[in-house]
Amino acid sequence: MQFFAGELNRYPHQPELLGRHELRRAIAAYLSRSKQINCSQNEVIIFSSSFSAVNLLCRLLLNPGDCIAVEDPGFGGIKNIASSQYLEVFPVGVDAEGIKVRDLEDCPKRIRLIYITPTHQEPTGVSLSPTRRKELLSWAQANDAWIIEDDFDGYFQYGPNIQPAVKALDNSFRVIYLATFWKILYPITSLGFCVLPPQLVPLISKTKADVEGISDTLSQLSLATLFDQGYLERYIRKLQAAYSQKKEITIKALRQAFRSAVQFTTTTSGTQMMITLPSFNEESIIQAAQETDFPLISTASYFIDRRKNGSFLIDFTVMKESECLKKCSQFKSHLERLEGL
Repeated sequence: MQFFAGELNRYPHQPELLGRHELRRAIAAYLSRSKQINCSQNEVIIFSSSFSAVNLLCRLLLNPGDCIAVEDPGFGGIKNIASSQYLEVFPVGVDAEGIKVRDLEDCPKRIRLIYITPTHQEPTGVSLSPTRRKELLSWAQANDAWIIEDDFDGYFQYGPNIQPAVKALDNSFRVIYLATFWKILYPITSLGFCVLPPQLVPLISKTKADVEGISDTLSQLSLATLFDQGYLERYIRKLQAAYSQKKEITIKALRQAFRSAVQFTTTTSGTQMMITLPSFNEESIIQAAQETDFPLISTASYFIDRRKNGSFLIDFTVMKESECLKKCSQFKSHLERLEGL
C-alpha cells in the first residue's frame, strides 16, 4: 500500500454519503470508455455491496404487492429481496437471445420493475441481443417500468462483437445500471455502484443512510487512484486475457475427457460457463464433483419452480491451467465409477 500514501494525502478526508467524489468521477469516466455509458459523477452512487443497492432501490421504487419481472432461470438474490419486501415475482423465460421481452405481456399485473443480467445472463451465459435490448427499452418506456441492469461480471467479455450496455441505449431514463468490484478485487473490497437516471438521484440522496452508512473511505480513495493511474484497467485486461485462455483450456479438457457426452452453452463473457452431461445421472454428477473438488454446481436453484434441467455451471477461473485436464479426467473417472460404467 506504500504507493497509495502520497495519493491519499492529496484527498480531503471528509466522508460523503453517496460515495467519494473522486471515485464517482473515475467510475463515470471508466464507463464512458468501456461501456459507452455517458453519465455525470452525480449519477454514480457508491454502495457497500450490490445487494444493498438493489434492496434500497426496490424499497424506494416499489410497494408491497407490486410485481417485478425476473429472468427464469435467473439470479437468486433479487428473488430473496422480493420475498423480504412482499413483492410478486413474474418469471420470464430466456432463450438464445436473452430474456423473452414479448412474454412480459403475459403478466396479469402491471410490472413495475424488470431485473436483467444482459451482458452474461446468469446462469445460461447468453448475451441479450441488440434487437431484444431495443424491445426491452421500448417496453419499459411504454409501460412506465424501471429496468435494473446488473452487470455483475461484465468486465470479462471475450467475443469480437461487444454490445454496449443497455444503459448506454436508454434515452427515456428508465435504466439503473448496477455493477460491483467483487469479481475483480475480492477480498480486498466488495464495493459496488449504480448509475441512476437523474430523476432518482435526489430520492437516493435522502434515503441511502437508511440501509447503510458511509462506505469505507480508504477503499474508495484507493480505487479512485487505481482508476486514475490506469492500474485497474490494466489489471482487468490482464484478468480478461487469462480467463479467456482458461475458458478455452477448460472447454478443450472437457471435450477431451467426455467427447460428445458434454454439451456447452455458447458464452462470450463472464467467469462461468454452463454445460450439460445428458448421458449421466444428475445426482452422480454432483457427487463426483464434490469428491474431486471440481468447480461445478447445479443450476436447479436458478429456476423459479426449482425444476431440474440437467445443466451445471463451471467456474473455469479457479482451476490452474496445468491441472485442468487432470481435474476433468478425475471428475469423469469418479462419475463413471458412480454410474457403474
